[in-house]
Amino acid sequence: MALRSRPSGTEREDFLLKAHESDRGTAECTGGRKISGEALWRKRCSPLWRSGVSRAKVVVLGAGVVGTSAIKVAAGMGADVTVLDINLDRLEYLEDIYQGKVNTVYSTPQNIKECLKEADLVIGAVLIPGSSYP
Repeated sequence: MALRSRPSGTEREDFLLKAHESDRGTAECTGGRKISGEALWRKRCSPLWRSGVSRAKVVVLGAGVVGTSAIKVAAGMGADVTVLDINLDRLEYLEDIYQGKVNTVYSTPQNIKECLKEADLVIGAVLIPGSSYP
C-alpha cells in the first residue's frame, strides 16, 4: 500500500464539513464512544494509522517529567508504550492517568533487557541527582 501525501487544507476542510453535516459532527468508535470530526480527521491522517502495519513499540526508561512527556507523545501517536521506573508511586500514577494504555514495569536489569529485545524505539529519561545528564 502506497502512502499518500498529506492532504491539502481544502481537502481537510471538505472532510470536516462532511463530518459535521453527518451526525452533527461526530462518529461512533468501538465501545460506543463518540468522536468529533476533527478527531476523526486526525485518526484518518495519522502516519501511524495504516492498515497492515503494527504499532511501534516504544520503551521509556524513567517516568519523571521528561519520561512522562515522552510517554504522552508516543501514546498520542498510537504506539505501544512501556515505561520502566523504580518509583512505584509514579508507575501507579501513570497507570491511573493512562488507564491501561501504557505498560508499566518496575525497572530492574532483567526487566530492561526483556523490554529492549522487542523495542523499536528506546527513550532514555533517567536522571540521577548530582550526576550529569544521560
